[in-house]
Amino acid sequence: MSYPNLFSRLSTRLEPSGIRKLEQLAKDTPDLISLGPGQPDGTLFPSAEIFSALSVMFDSPDTTARALQYGQSRGNPELLALLVQRMRDQGVTCDTSNILVTAGAQQAIDLITQLLVDDGDSVLVQPNTYPGALQVFRARGANVESLADQAAPMQGRGTKFIYAMTDFQNPTGEVLSEKERALLLATARQRDTFLVEDSPYREIKFSDHDLPPSLLEMDCGNASPDTGRTLFIGSFSKIIAPGLRVGWIVGPANVISLLTLLRQGSDLQPGTLSQEIVANLLEHGIDAHVARVRQRYQARRDAMLDALQAHLFPYATWNAPEGGFFVWVKLSVPIDARELLDKAIENGVAYVPGSEFLHDTRSSSNLRLSFSIADPQCMDEAIRRLADTIDAVLKNTTSD
Repeated sequence: MSYPNLFSRLSTRLEPSGIRKLEQLAKDTPDLISLGPGQPDGTLFPSAEIFSALSVMFDSPDTTARALQYGQSRGNPELLALLVQRMRDQGVTCDTSNILVTAGAQQAIDLITQLLVDDGDSVLVQPNTYPGALQVFRARGANVESLADQAAPMQGRGTKFIYAMTDFQNPTGEVLSEKERALLLATARQRDTFLVEDSPYREIKFSDHDLPPSLLEMDCGNASPDTGRTLFIGSFSKIIAPGLRVGWIVGPANVISLLTLLRQGSDLQPGTLSQEIVANLLEHGIDAHVARVRQRYQARRDAMLDALQAHLFPYATWNAPEGGFFVWVKLSVPIDARELLDKAIENGVAYVPGSEFLHDTRSSSNLRLSFSIADPQCMDEAIRRLADTIDAVLKNTTSD
């Protein structure tokens, strides 16, 4: 049955996620080695600690009732206090009025977009950026533009915010330098607009080198986020578990209040049980767990880099990320990464083509390889299959 003219404009703008399609394909194709989905490794989830936290919660009727009852729209007070301390440890001076707990970073992106964007307003993004954010911006009617296309500074009427990933970015794995961060902040100030900093990978780093300060810290210094224009998005999905759906936004208190009203009309509050679990884990300390996570992902990154060096040179060049989940590959041969994907899948390997990370419909010679869940023992075979696919396509092109 059809329902003409009953669906909203929002519904007509919704686009399926290409990466989600790859996740399903990997499940449906047993022999496929997928280097596509950027999921955390499920074997690293702190299941014993979570079980212990649940045991404490269900130890008495009072704690059980609290863990299963409605909670405050802004978030569990204990968790908010722990997040305040966590942000202060990162150089950000804030209090609980500056923080909203969200159902992961994705909800944070959506709430911010709902608050700031009307149809036709501009959102500026990095040249390659997180497709889940692009999905939200387009659905909410934003005009998405690349920072790389801004030839000269503008006054920015209609530009509602700049969205940037600063640490081990998805998809490129790059870390913005302090100078690049300062330029982003200067652009936001020049345009008199918000700066949205999405940082889910900041703690997945493979060296002891300090990262540059966050945009939020640079924006406000030792002062409150109330003095700035940066909205910081954090998440526990990568360092604890994505199924808990716990993230947070830090920003000016008046903006957080408006975002809280929006969330009341959406899901009322963040999940009480998940917040209780995360608060318990933070209270007992997660540094040792995070260290194990970093070690495992670094080993997988190293296995991928070794395989790339063994098989993909001279077909491509790539970076060596110092954290995160991804290696960003640029083909050195005249092949479109999206067109190559179907052949690669036939040959038993999958990846995400670079066009998924563009704000427009251009083709791309880049591809994103995720090492987060791939078995290191399969990594060499996966890259060999990719190299064989490229070689076969080149030979077929030459023979034509």
